[in-house]
Amino acid sequence: MKTVLHLIRYVHAPQIEGLPDHLRVPSELGIRQGIVLRTHLEAEGVKRAIIFCPPLLRAQLTAGLISPGPNSPIISLQALLEPSGADKAIYEWSFAKDGGNYGYDMRNYLGDPVLACYVRFANSSIAEVEKRLAQEPKQTGVGDVHILIVGSAINLNFMAKQLCPDMSVLFNEGLGSGGRFVLTTAEVGGKTTAEHKEVLLTTL
Repeated sequence: MKTVLHLIRYVHAPQIEGLPDHLRVPSELGIRQGIVLRTHLEAEGVKRAIIFCPPLLRAQLTAGLISPGPNSPIISLQALLEPSGADKAIYEWSFAKDGGNYGYDMRNYLGDPVLACYVRFANSSIAEVEKRLAQEPKQTGVGDVHILIVGSAINLNFMAKQLCPDMSVLFNEGLGSGGRFVLTTAEVGGKTTAEHKEVLLTTL
């Protein structure tokens, strides 16, 4: 049995003047992206998944769009939304600076303290998901275990880098809305093997 982790960027949800960020909803394009992604998951044999997302409307609606079935719980985690403690101020400052238009060259643009903040954020996100997974009932006879994490491109990027340090590039430099990073682990001969790939969703 394999464990397959899908790190999935929110589907397209445009900013609308006067609408708070946490209330942004998928556009028509975003809805189509979600449907296409669910179709891809079904074609890959995903019949059940455990889905994690931050408490943002666009994240929860993305989770609903891509859910492979009614037996796929959607779990909202505050830890996927933003860092806590002192890192929250650093995180908010990084997004406020030039409207967040710094790309992903964070070390040169924002400095090592901000880079370290994002690494800690990613690690805390991973730890909270693992903690919550441990509380889920063990599934038997269901084949591979699929875990879907919906979130922002930048946090997913750092999560992917922490999980796969050998990645040669930042995967979401070209990751569009609804794109995903897939990490598969399996026990083979008493050893854990892992492989990863980036799956880009064609713009619709």
